Amino acid sequence: MRFDQHRLPSREIDSRYFPRTLGVYMDMSASSYYRIEVPFKELAARGYPVGWGHISQIEDVALDQYDMVVTSRTGGGFPDEVRKALMGMRQAGKVVILDYDDDVLNVPEWNPGKLTELYKAGTVVALETASGIIVTNDVLAKSL
Repeated sequence: MRFDQHRLPSREIDSRYFPRTLGVYMDMSASSYYRIEVPFKELAARGYPVGWGHISQIEDVALDQYDMVVTSRTGGGFPDEVRKALMGMRQAGKVVILDYDDDVLNVPEWNPGKLTELYKAGTVVALETASGIIVTNDVLAKSL
């Protein structure tokens, strides 16, 4: 079924059943566009309580407006800062969901996409700290 033919049930949106959700992407890649921006735009068009944007666009957004944060490919960089940011959201009562569509921890040495050890360490901390993880397939689920 094509996405534009799918219709969500027509009912009044009640945030008790659908959390106010903020979608955040860290880069301007096609993956971020298709995994955060497109679905969040569609949810908003259908009346769901969502917001979304690049990390640089949402830094002034009050997190108390949201119950959940979904972010794509999070974690690269300094592990202590990653842990502090994610734990801060969790301690504020937010559900933090990470979305990965690639096995970023097991990239072969010959691949130019191979992560630096610092980036990999930050990703591991993010995976350990998040409330939950979304992946694209069972193999990735077992790997991460």
